Amino acid sequence: MNVNYLGDNDQKSLLNNLLLLYNLNALVDFPTRISQSTASAIDNIIIDISQFDDYSVYPLANDLSDHDAQTLTLKIPTKKQRELIKLVRKMDESAINDFTYQLSYESWEIFLF
Repeated sequence: MNVNYLGDNDQKSLLNNLLLLYNLNALVDFPTRISQSTASAIDNIIIDISQFDDYSVYPLANDLSDHDAQTLTLKIPTKKQRELIKLVRKMDESAINDFTYQLSYESWEIFLF
């Protein structure tokens, strides 16, 4: 995208605002291209960080290009098993008698509107 993430600039702010609409974040905040007179971070990794418990990103000089590679390590969360909640209705003679008693207080008239 050729947006330099070193320092603050309008392009970076606009891109970050767009990414936030989709719950995304750019991770690279270190130089990915270093020359004798300049340094920039135009190579980036964009992820939804809310989906990961832990992550790290770091440069990897590969000597194949004038840009360094980036390495992303993700700790992928495991889905916690939900507690199994089982509701069981007590069905004994006392419960049936109570239910019958409660029904006796109900109005069974039909209302026509």
